[in-house]
Amino acid sequence: MVFTLRVHNSVNRRLNKPMYKTVDECYETLRNVVKSKATRDYRMAYYTHIRRQWKLYQDATGMSALRKINDMLKIEGDYAAPRSNNFEVPIQDDVVVIGDLPIQVAGAIVDIRPQQSQTVGRRLRFTGGVMKFF
Repeated sequence: MVFTLRVHNSVNRRLNKPMYKTVDECYETLRNVVKSKATRDYRMAYYTHIRRQWKLYQDATGMSALRKINDMLKIEGDYAAPRSNNFEVPIQDDVVVIGDLPIQVAGAIVDIRPQQSQTVGRRLRFTGGVMKFF
């Protein structure tokens, strides 16, 4: 669940939307949202939306996507709907926004920031439609 919240914050950062720093903040926001509409209703609205979008593609891509959407609906009916709890079951609090800080995992500090690649040797580039080594 923490991974999902972190990914959501990553998308929100790119879209200049609000970001939530802790699991408690995320859960509080989610609990407020589901007061007026059940989580199942949100998921079903999403499935309807993506089905409508992919029906526009009358090719193999669209048919493949519709097959995957049907699988998502099956998972919804068999797994997600019976287990929906409207975010009432707490999970351990954790930092959701990672930013530029290293994190501590099992007593060791792990730096999860993206590292710049250390290229050794020649690099390949396309310049003016021609492949060149640098």
